[in-house]
Amino acid sequence: DNQDTYVAFISGFALGSDNNVVISYGERDIYSRILTMTTEEVLSFFDHNTAKPNAMGDAQQSIVPPPKLGVYAIVLEDRQTNLLNFIENVGFKSVPHIIHGEAQSGIDMGDLYLRGRIAENYNINCAAGDCEPRRRDIARSLAHLQAIKAFLSSDNEYALVVEDDVAVVNHTTGGLLEEGGYLKQLIESLPSFDAEWDEINLGRCFDICNCDTTVATLSEKFAIVRPKRSFCSTAYLLNRNGARKLDQKIFKNLQGPNDWTKVKANLHNEYDMLTVTPRMFEQAHEEGSDCGMTGGCEHQPECGLFEGEPKSDASCDILKPSDGSAHLLHSS
Repeated sequence: DNQDTYVAFISGFALGSDNNVVISYGERDIYSRILTMTTEEVLSFFDHNTAKPNAMGDAQQSIVPPPKLGVYAIVLEDRQTNLLNFIENVGFKSVPHIIHGEAQSGIDMGDLYLRGRIAENYNINCAAGDCEPRRRDIARSLAHLQAIKAFLSSDNEYALVVEDDVAVVNHTTGGLLEEGGYLKQLIESLPSFDAEWDEINLGRCFDICNCDTTVATLSEKFAIVRPKRSFCSTAYLLNRNGARKLDQKIFKNLQGPNDWTKVKANLHNEYDMLTVTPRMFEQAHEEGSDCGMTGGCEHQPECGLFEGEPKSDASCDILKPSDGSAHLLHSS
């Protein structure tokens, strides 16, 4: 009888307590159809256990609320306009939670080391030629940690974290978040996803892709795989368990770039990483422009070796730690 209540109820499925950081998946046609329902029809519509056709005309169909997803966008350079244009083009319905990371010029290596935030190897021999790349890595990693903490302080079930230089890859056509969009399908399947995971990387780089193990398929085009070394943190999905691992342990004492740190934790079975292939997002690499968080404009392929990495090492055993150590290469 109180139809406004029903509309608010359905809207509440899609929106969290902070509308600025949650994607709304509410469908306007559903709203308008609910307004025409009787009380009995609305109750039937929300009855998850009904075995008969509901008011929408779909047999044995239950209404499962979309997961509460927060969008966290990291900005280290003056690229917020670029980032917001990207968010709009992809199809997000609301402005994400913007994380303004500290400028790398403000990173005090010695202070971070004394406070136990970075490992000794990050502070030792910080000569003029080596300090700036390390400061950039640390600024980026600390910004990711800010995003993780913001996610954990919310009531969101999942986080989508993107960096300020994120771009949609050419082969990902159509609206990712429109009805039938690949990213929308992935997000809505998360509550029923069987595989163990902490993070799903949506924009990996420099992986040994022939060693992928398929976990699930999204369509004929995209699959979710268990990778060997899923570098690049351009865009990734995170659940609360994974966020807690990063916050409480993995990012406590940084020993390398954030993506390198997560790959290492994954190799030691401390963190479960999956990835979407082919990747949906990549780091922008416009020639002759500031490429933001990449630290340069070079292209970083989804699959392949680092410069100078011996081809003989490109086997599926390359990253299997046998003695507690791992063969890892920095991505910067």
